[in-house]
Amino acid sequence: MSENKTPCFVGIDVSKDKLDLCILPERIFWEEANTGDFKELIEKLKSYSPKLVVMEPTGGHEKAVLKALIQANIPSAREHALRIYHHAKSRGKRCKTDPIDAESIAHYAQCYCEQIQVIQEMPECREELQQLMRRRLDLVELSTQEKNRFQSPQLCERVKSSSETILKALEEELKKIEVELEQRISDDKAMSKKKELLLGVPGLGEVSANMLLIHLPELGQQSHKSIASLVGVAPYARQSGQYRGQQKISGGRAEIRSVLYMAALSAARFNPVLRAFYLRLKERGKKPKVALIACIRKLLHILNAMIAKQEAFKAT
Repeated sequence: MSENKTPCFVGIDVSKDKLDLCILPERIFWEEANTGDFKELIEKLKSYSPKLVVMEPTGGHEKAVLKALIQANIPSAREHALRIYHHAKSRGKRCKTDPIDAESIAHYAQCYCEQIQVIQEMPECREELQQLMRRRLDLVELSTQEKNRFQSPQLCERVKSSSETILKALEEELKKIEVELEQRISDDKAMSKKKELLLGVPGLGEVSANMLLIHLPELGQQSHKSIASLVGVAPYARQSGQYRGQQKISGGRAEIRSVLYMAALSAARFNPVLRAFYLRLKERGKKPKVALIACIRKLLHILNAMIAKQEAFKAT
C-alpha cells in the first residue's frame, strides 16, 4: 500500500470482539479484531497520517485501542455517544450498522476537529483509582440494600443471620477499598496537595474530595464554564421567538454531580461564602433546588480557581 500523507479523519466503532474503521475523506472501510494487539492497525493508520481518530466509550472495550493510539502519538479522542448520535441523526442517517456507525464517527471528527479535545495520556494509576472508587460506590449501594433487607420485621432468624454475615463482609471489603484509596492518593504528591486544598473548603469531606480528584482531573486546568459543563450543571437557554423557557441542566458526570449536590447542601449551611450566596438567591425568589444548583456552580468556580492557583480557600 502506498503512503498517503493527506490529513484524514478516522472513526472507530468499537465492540467487544472487533473494531470497524472508516477513514474520511477517502471513505476507506476495514475491520480489525479487538484482541489487544494493535501493531498492524497502528502501522496502517500511520500510513494515512490521521489528523484525528475518534471513538465512543463502550463500557471499557475501547480503552486498549485508545491507549495504543496515544502511545503511538496518533491524535485520538473519546467522544460522548449522544453527540455522535445526534450528529448522525442531523445527517438523515437512519440505517445502523457497524461500518455506518464508524463513518458517522469519522464525519463527526471531521466536522468538529477544532472543538474535540485530544487525549494527551492515559495514566494507568488514575484508571485504577477510578475503578476502585466505582467499586466503593457499588459496595455502598449493596450495603444499603442489605441493611434495608435486614431491618424487615418479617425475616426469620436464619435469613437475618445470613444478612448479618453479608453485611459484615461488605463492610470489611469497603474498609479495605477506602484504605487503599487513601494510601494511593497520599502516595501521589500532586493529588495529596490538591486534596489538602479541597478539604480546606467547608462542605467538602473525604468522599467528595476523593471523587473530585479521581473523576474530575480537569479541575484547575479548564475554564469555569467548561468545568460546569463537564459536571452537567451549566444552564442551557430555551428560547424561540416570543417563547422564554426555564433554563435547564443536562448531561455531564452524574457521579460528580451527585456528590457535589450533597456538598452544596452542607456548604449552604456551613460555608460562609456559599451560605451568603444561597440566601441572596432565596431572597430573589429562586426555588431551593435552583439555588442549590447555582451553589454547585459557585462551588466548582471556587474549587477550579483554588486548584489552578494552588491557593487555600478564603472565607472572605
